[in-house]
Amino acid sequence: MRLFVAIKTDRSVNAALKNVASSLRLFGNGAFCGEDLYHVTLAFIGESDRVQDIKAVLDGIKQAPFDISLSGIGNFGNTYYVGISHSVQLNALQKSVSDGLIKAGFNIEKRPFKPHITLARRYAPDMDPVVFVPSAVLRVEKVLIMQSVGGVYKTVYEKDLNA
Repeated sequence: MRLFVAIKTDRSVNAALKNVASSLRLFGNGAFCGEDLYHVTLAFIGESDRVQDIKAVLDGIKQAPFDISLSGIGNFGNTYYVGISHSVQLNALQKSVSDGLIKAGFNIEKRPFKPHITLARRYAPDMDPVVFVPSAVLRVEKVLIMQSVGGVYKTVYEKDLNA
């Protein structure tokens, strides 16, 4: 199974993201993500059948729920995204997940964490997009193990955050 650990967005954040994506469409073409794909990746695991080990890592995390906010638009090459404002709690959660997975023997990506929500892949703008990102807040109350199957993300496990 192709797995990753993530935070899913809610309806209000999805509405804001859809508006941003609609604006991006005015400036170019690409493969736009549907709102069912919106998420913040905390750790990409890749191919693994060790779901129980990942669950154990998530179950060991002790962190209270917190809020994160959307912040501007950016890109990694031709992948365009909406960023997330700096959050000490989000960084701590991501570090707990990554450190726990590494300790459990997972070979996860070790790139610096840049929290974002992907809007479009293979995006080719006709001109520099000028896009307003509305203010939106997401209450982070759960961390999920997600499986990627043919461009669809399925929730494998949900861990409620608690202090």
